[in-house]
Amino acid sequence: MKNKRLIIIVSIVILLVILNVAFYTYIRINNLKGINKEQTDYQEAKETSFKNEEVTDFNKTAEMYNQYYEARVEYEKEAEIKREQEEKKKQEEAERKQKEKDELMRKQEEEKKRFEEEARKKVEEQERIRLEQEKKETEDEIINSLYNIEELKDLVKAIHQRLNDDVCNDEYSKGRTPSEEEYNLLARCAAVFEKKAKTINDNEDLKLDITDLASYLKDGGNNKNRDKIVLAHRMSHDLDYHYFHYGSSADLFCVPRSIKVRPIR
Repeated sequence: MKNKRLIIIVSIVILLVILNVAFYTYIRINNLKGINKEQTDYQEAKETSFKNEEVTDFNKTAEMYNQYYEARVEYEKEAEIKREQEEKKKQEEAERKQKEKDELMRKQEEEKKRFEEEARKKVEEQERIRLEQEKKETEDEIINSLYNIEELKDLVKAIHQRLNDDVCNDEYSKGRTPSEEEYNLLARCAAVFEKKAKTINDNEDLKLDITDLASYLKDGGNNKNRDKIVLAHRMSHDLDYHYFHYGSSADLFCVPRSIKVRPIR
């Protein structure tokens, strides 16, 4: 009986020990599970944190890159605007200098032309004075030569030859017109015949003819009247050929009073 009790007690003790071990084992297992879960949660939280940090870092990096890119684009725009402004300024400066150069060249060309024009006018004026002097000397020589002709017939012949040159000895409608210089010379010749007319005392008709010749020359020369010069030519022609018989001509204009009838040929 005692042995039976002892066995029962031992069995109970062993059972209690087993239960106690099992309880503590259960507790331990649960603690280990808790620790593992905490470690897992911690690890997951850590990994999540790392992931979040990585995402945050990436976002920050992307934002910084975007900011850098925008800043770079803005800088390049400003640099391009600055370059364009500098190029425009350089171009404007080059155009300004070119305009100044062109203006200087234009002024120099104008000054050169003005100088050349003044030089040309000066030469022309000198030439004009020289020609006028030569013309005056020539006219003076002609007038003096007429004054030096003593014989009236030679004087008439001389003016006849000059009028042939000035208006031609052709029909009136086919003749030429004297130049201004020739008109002026013929007007001066009139004084020679006026003076010569005063010396004629023995033939009134001839005196009147020479006076008329002087009048035609004076009026025609001073007024540039070709008709009067033509009358002077016809008068000198008739006197030369048909009064003084200095040469011969079939033409007779019947202008002089001193020629009464047409000569017989």
